[in-house]
Amino acid sequence: FPPLDNRLASTLGTHSSSAAILSVSAGYFLWDVIHVSSHYGHYGPPFLLHAIICCLVYLFAVFVRSLHTYH
Repeated sequence: FPPLDNRLASTLGTHSSSAAILSVSAGYFLWDVIHVSSHYGHYGPPFLLHAIICCLVYLFAVFVRSLHTYH
């Protein structure tokens, strides 16, 4: 294992590559929320809840610029 300082820095830090990947992921889950909402009768509450929670997590990571694990 790397020293604790390096692991903490990689967890709390950010990188342009990780920001780009997380932005694409947040966009996908935003699309997923819209798609599942428009087909709610087919997918139901579990899929909508999953889409909303994932969208919020990725948007948080993108805008707070934290939790971008990189090495």
